[in-house]
Amino acid sequence: MGAGMFAGDAYALDTETLSWKRLDDGGGSESHPGPRGWCAFAGGEMNGEKGLLVYGGNSPSNDRLGDMYFFTPSSEVIGV
Repeated sequence: MGAGMFAGDAYALDTETLSWKRLDDGGGSESHPGPRGWCAFAGGEMNGEKGLLVYGGNSPSNDRLGDMYFFTPSSEVIGV
């Protein structure tokens, strides 16, 4: 992966072990917004579920995005 490339992975930092864990982000589902860069986001809670509110950004084809998505990856670790 190089400059200008997008990844669709989600990771969480374990603050006790200081190691990163890859999360199941629901990629491939119909409601998943797909990879993007240069987006705005903030942590929040909706309907009792914690996640990230993600707004806009650029798509891998450099389209400007104006959508908003509440991103709630599964806490299930799928890799290291």
